[in-house]
Amino acid sequence: MIRWLLPIALTLGAVPGATAQERTPPGPDCIDARALRDVHQADDRTLALRAEDGSRAVLTFQADCPNVTSRSDVTTLAPGGWLCGAAGEAVRSGSQACPVASVRLVDAREYADVVREAQRHGISTFDPIVVSAPEQRRFAGTPDYCLRVDALRGWQEDREGLRVEVSPRRAGGNRHYRIETHGGCGDMANAETLRLVSGVGLGMVCGNPGDRVVFARSQPAALGGVSGFPRPLMQSTLAAEHGCRINRLYPIDR
Repeated sequence: MIRWLLPIALTLGAVPGATAQERTPPGPDCIDARALRDVHQADDRTLALRAEDGSRAVLTFQADCPNVTSRSDVTTLAPGGWLCGAAGEAVRSGSQACPVASVRLVDAREYADVVREAQRHGISTFDPIVVSAPEQRRFAGTPDYCLRVDALRGWQEDREGLRVEVSPRRAGGNRHYRIETHGGCGDMANAETLRLVSGVGLGMVCGNPGDRVVFARSQPAALGGVSGFPRPLMQSTLAAEHGCRINRLYPIDR
């Protein structure tokens, strides 16, 4: 089950009246503990954190702290309201306090990998919120590493590979995603259309087994077609017939 997350509780050392935009981090690898938006526990020692300003970090505990964020009374102990991996920082749940060993800011790609690992192992961070919708089979995966196949607006190939534009309304507010494929996708340059295919048929690709990107191009009509009008034909290459396997995808800030 996909678990949607709630903000972690207010931290100690907050500055009254200050907003997240006005605050200046005390170091290069600090995240604002007062403005955390998502918290995922990947394993007994690792949390993935995302703040309201879009910054992402991986926090490591000094010792194992299983299910530390499973309670509703979770607080962070962070001088000045910043988690930087400094002495005295901790995450507390009930009578359990977990000292912080390190905090490291990461990009969207690494953050997506940690969140995927957290959900793969089924470690919940807060009680799940069940969202019902008229379409019973709609899969509501996290936009940190999942994308609805009907959210596509356009695509292009750049130096880093495949970049797609999506509907922000259907992608958690994100507008662009990077899609990484297994071994590259050589027929991308000759393609005119692109579609995403879910390996489990739930209308969402997340880099799961069977998820793939399929390219096609239009060719002139052959015998039996209408002269002067193109008809869509799939390329005869393996990539166009079976698609390129998706390894991972994640939002990019562009």
